[in-house]
Amino acid sequence: MLIFYRIVKKILITGASGLVAGILINHLSKNPNYVIYGMDKHVELSMRYTLENTPIAEGQQPMLPTKEKFYVCDFTDGYQISQIIKDNQINIIIHLASLLETEPIEKNQSY
Repeated sequence: MLIFYRIVKKILITGASGLVAGILINHLSKNPNYVIYGMDKHVELSMRYTLENTPIAEGQQPMLPTKEKFYVCDFTDGYQISQIIKDNQINIIIHLASLLETEPIEKNQSY
């Protein structure tokens, strides 16, 4: 008798409220062998976790992480990240977080 085991990979994605992470989460969550955990410090700044604002290809259904699979956390907080990894037995980390720039790239020149 053959027994097949499904190997489930648990993936933590930092910067999960960003555009690239949103597209990646939608793509990876279609695979039943992946459990996606999102993490971002700036989730309150993003509306990407609403269905109408999620980037998806035409004709596809968005698959968003559930509330219990999303963490509001600063990626520089090593203790909290290690707890998330330990508590959820994370296998893979995809680091897409970055610092938000709050000033314009080009400054107005006063003449």
